[in-house]
Amino acid sequence: MSAGPEQLSIRVPNCSDWYDLAATLYNSAAQQHGDLGTTLQRFCDKLLQTADKSLLPAASWQQRAEFLSHQHTTDLYLAIACGQGSEAAWQRFALLYQKYLHDALHHFSAIRKVGFEVVDNIIIDLCLPDRSGERRIASYDGRSSLATWLRVIISNRIINEGQRKCNTA
Repeated sequence: MSAGPEQLSIRVPNCSDWYDLAATLYNSAAQQHGDLGTTLQRFCDKLLQTADKSLLPAASWQQRAEFLSHQHTTDLYLAIACGQGSEAAWQRFALLYQKYLHDALHHFSAIRKVGFEVVDNIIIDLCLPDRSGERRIASYDGRSSLATWLRVIISNRIINEGQRKCNTA
């Protein structure tokens, strides 16, 4: 799991510098996770998409760079590659998060008294396409750590499963 957002104090006055900053973050993530089969262009597009969703349209490049410096870009790199269906990325994801997922599910399922079989379903669901046709993990945007994002997914799934069991009882 990544230690946290990349702390950069780089001013980005134009589009070229934004791309250079994205390339630096991409290379750092690739160095940490290895080559997972995603491209710099796809990574940059996801960063721009997240910034466009989170910032006002009139945000300056400096504001965008500041926003980017607080993103969990190494986690984003992994999620993008998983979203593309990269076997290497899913292996890396399993290496980093499988125990975390099992532990979190065990914790939440004990609280809500829901069966532990939900674990495999969550991992499978992350691989499956959502309504937009993309794998669900592709909706991760790097604004929080991947571990935090997964914890929210797990807690929501456990709550939904508990409500479903309560409604059928």
